[in-house]
Amino acid sequence: MIQSRTLLICVHSAATNARERRNIRETWGDPRSYDSDLVLVPRIIFILGLPVDRHGNASNYGAKEHEAHGDILLFDFDDSYYNLTLKGLSTMRWIEKTLPDVTHILKADDDILLNPFYWITKIRSLPPPYRNAARPCFMGKVWSGAVVKREGKWKTGVNSYSHAVYPSYCNGPNYYFNREAMLRVLRHATTAPLFHLEDVFFSGFMASEAGIPRVEVFQETEHVVSDLLKRKIQNPRGELFLCLTTSEYKKVHWPKAWRDIVAHRMRYLKEDERMSYDSFMLLL
Repeated sequence: MIQSRTLLICVHSAATNARERRNIRETWGDPRSYDSDLVLVPRIIFILGLPVDRHGNASNYGAKEHEAHGDILLFDFDDSYYNLTLKGLSTMRWIEKTLPDVTHILKADDDILLNPFYWITKIRSLPPPYRNAARPCFMGKVWSGAVVKREGKWKTGVNSYSHAVYPSYCNGPNYYFNREAMLRVLRHATTAPLFHLEDVFFSGFMASEAGIPRVEVFQETEHVVSDLLKRKIQNPRGELFLCLTTSEYKKVHWPKAWRDIVAHRMRYLKEDERMSYDSFMLLL
């Protein structure tokens, strides 16, 4: 059940990524991992487009999976890398119209090992106006002064963006935004041309235009990730991380990692009692 206490985790996936969705459902996407009395209760939905090489009735894609799990949101456009921004925008519009009580949203890729418990402490520790969504914010690993790449996977043509650096933005694999930030982005996005880098578009361009701060939360945990990988999550101290990305998660065993996280979840849920607002850095 989705309600005001829901932490809605929107996982960008693809019709062909059934294995990734299974891994998530068996670990951080399993609703049995979360007590109903949590201040925020995570709920996962997988966001899909249509396979580019599809055959037959488009409505069949993801239908059986949704019937079994009830967690698929399918949009009627090609599921390609260059449509990730369209996928994010369509998801925001769906949340606005369909889920009026949802205040807290996480965007995640389907190839990361996420720690929702720690995200809950981060959200709870925000200053009240941001925590209550009276003021908008994005939160995540903030890149400032990122140089625009003209070659490679993340290349951007001069005609699309002529500046040498991007505005500050939250790194794409996993970031948070509250409802007020989403509503402001939607207002500004109605007249903005879509940009192929989804994280830059939403938490960079749109956030800058709408005056939405980006909250840095990864600085204090980055060193712990490398230690965690060295110990292969043998030590409970290795639990202090928000997510492990593609290159990192392959080095750990997901089920073991998730069992350790759940076993020590109260450590995260009490973490905000020791955190002050001064530990956050808001970047405009």
